[in-house]
Amino acid sequence: MPAEWTAGAVDAVQRWIAVCPVGPVVTGRWTCLGEAGPASDPGWLELPDPGVIAGEWWIAGVEGPDRPGAFLVDEVRRGKRGDLLFRAPAGLPADVRSVWADVTRPVDALLSGLVQPDAAPLAIALARQELAGRPDPTIPHPVGLSGEQADAYRACRAPGLRLVWGPAGPRTTAVVARAAADLVRAGRRVLLLGATDAGVDATLAAVVAGLEAGSERGPGEVVRVGPAGSSDPDTSLDRIAAGETATDDRRRAVVGHQLATFAGQDPEIAALAAELVGYDDDTYQRAARRVAAAEETAELEPRRRAAVAVMRTAATRHSLAIAARAAILRERDELADARSALARIEVLEEELRLLDRDLRRHRTEQAVARHWAWRGADGWMDRRRRTREARTADRDLAKAEREAGPRRSAVQWDLLQTRAVAGRVTAADLASVDARLVDAHADVLAAATQLVRAEVYAEELSARAEAARTRGEATDDDHELVARAVSEGLPARYERLLRLRRRRPTSTAARGRLGAEHHALGKRSARRRAAARAEILDGALVVATTVAAAATLPARRFDVVLVEGAAAVPLAEALLAVGMAGTTAVLFGDFQRPGPKLPGTVRTAAITDPGIATWVAGTAFSHCGIDSPEKAIDAEGCVAMLREFRGAPTPDPVVQVQAPGRR
Repeated sequence: MPAEWTAGAVDAVQRWIAVCPVGPVVTGRWTCLGEAGPASDPGWLELPDPGVIAGEWWIAGVEGPDRPGAFLVDEVRRGKRGDLLFRAPAGLPADVRSVWADVTRPVDALLSGLVQPDAAPLAIALARQELAGRPDPTIPHPVGLSGEQADAYRACRAPGLRLVWGPAGPRTTAVVARAAADLVRAGRRVLLLGATDAGVDATLAAVVAGLEAGSERGPGEVVRVGPAGSSDPDTSLDRIAAGETATDDRRRAVVGHQLATFAGQDPEIAALAAELVGYDDDTYQRAARRVAAAEETAELEPRRRAAVAVMRTAATRHSLAIAARAAILRERDELADARSALARIEVLEEELRLLDRDLRRHRTEQAVARHWAWRGADGWMDRRRRTREARTADRDLAKAEREAGPRRSAVQWDLLQTRAVAGRVTAADLASVDARLVDAHADVLAAATQLVRAEVYAEELSARAEAARTRGEATDDDHELVARAVSEGLPARYERLLRLRRRRPTSTAARGRLGAEHHALGKRSARRRAAARAEILDGALVVATTVAAAATLPARRFDVVLVEGAAAVPLAEALLAVGMAGTTAVLFGDFQRPGPKLPGTVRTAAITDPGIATWVAGTAFSHCGIDSPEKAIDAEGCVAMLREFRGAPTPDPVVQVQAPGRR
């Protein structure tokens, strides 16, 4: 039984359904919504909007989603023209395009919510036309808002039910977005509603931008319910819920591709088998080997002859390098005596330098001793000591000269004879011979390496030519058979046929098991996503959707409900939406624009049916008696954003709180 305050709305909605049935007839859990066609974006399918709300979307055959062969849709979007876009499931066959869903018509959900309402003081206030008064002027507001915008912002932050008369557009959206972001920061749960999906997406994008500017948005805190168009995909409820089934989804995609591959193999196998009638691959392979051997022999013989020529050239170079090295070795041996003499000369010259240095040292010591002996002494004892030192230095010098003289003469004589042996040979001559010998060794090694490589390559070519000759002599028939088979592509087709037969399941039962696994994975993902959606909605701080889709939300209470475009929403839908508010509900709209978009039959019925006129064709503004600018300005529970109608400049979007009195 409906409550007293919803009885009129329930009766009007029932007559609305009777006057103009909306959407497809729902007879069971699954409803076929038509055939999807290819969309402009690759990998997507397109379906005209059926005007329903669904929890699960499937693409299946005529038997529906409960039988194997059905494919769970992972992502649904709304296209630019308002149609629905489905991401094509992995492995979807080309002949499966029927879209199935567990649909709920928005009008049915509306009627169900009105028949069994929860305790909703604000909805009761709306039904009784009891708006709250002016919002508290002491509530701080963001900097940059006009006076009317500030009042609309305060209405969103103050308890009670209020209306805001303002035009649809970025200025009104800015107020709603700022209020929603600040409410979230204050720990309040917000239900953000709009008359259209485009309006919801625009407002939600502004809310997300405001929260991200403060780094206050967490995963799953802002949720978009229903097919979105341009909103942030990370806010999509279905996409967030799909993250819980990522493992199953990957496996389901693999199995789907396998099923699609298997489904397309049988016709191809039959076609290939028909094309290969009369083709014997063994006969072809034997003939091809003989033809290839003949071609290889003809191709190897010139290469072998060239390799033999290279080998001979390398042998000649190796012989010349060895002869050149031998000549340098002989030259080095002829200079052996000179090399020894030059080494002896260095030793003798060093010995002469040492003898001369020793004599210079003794002479220096004698001169120093004589110098100090003739200088004035401090006493006769000092003079005697200095005299003894001078005499000792004289004796040491005389002894050194006696000993060094003969030795010096012997060394000089030996040096003269050694230089005669060395002749005109210098150390540079010896270094030049050594360097040439090193280069000669390198030339011999390089020539030997080239010779070995040439010999190995020539032997390899000879072995390959001999192996090719052992495969048999190719006949004219062999050449004709191979040329015809290659021109018709028969070997490649035969290989393709073998690959398909190897990959094909060995039995129908195996393919059935894959189909059953794919269907079970889809059903499990659907169940887990449904549970995840409920959990995500429980924890979300901002839930955004259309007013019509809000009727299908689980029975939950939000702290604040903000509705944009309320002047285009039937009063019955607005009543149910306001009923979900705990403390605050604010409806934004422009009553001067056309009201709810309804079929002509419903508008005709509204002329004679007061209930339909009030609850279906009417809005919250008309129900509260606000149908002119004067009444909107005078109404205590309505905020009139007059400056927005006069094209006032857009306020600074920076969200900063300003205390009262600083406007």
